[in-house]
Amino acid sequence: MTAFHQTTVDRIVTSQPCALYGVVLTADTGGTADASLYEGQDASSGRLIATIKTATSTTKSVRWSGLALDRGLYIDVGSNVASVTVEWVPVGYPDL
Repeated sequence: MTAFHQTTVDRIVTSQPCALYGVVLTADTGGTADASLYEGQDASSGRLIATIKTATSTTKSVRWSGLALDRGLYIDVGSNVASVTVEWVPVGYPDL
């Protein structure tokens, strides 16, 4: 089962093992947007997976082929973000 989470604030997406398939970052009109993805429960103790940036009023997509995250997924939303959407699958969920 593929899950999608959209946010504009820092948050734990899941505390369970998962596979990360993609992120879409949309900037507002205020300037360059950025968001960082971490394996773990927060930005201070998690392992940085990627920092995504995009120009004012644009959208950037990044895809993976199922990046394994054993300690869950946390999003640290930076400035000028209209939205961040992540696509992920819980580990162990059967393919349908």
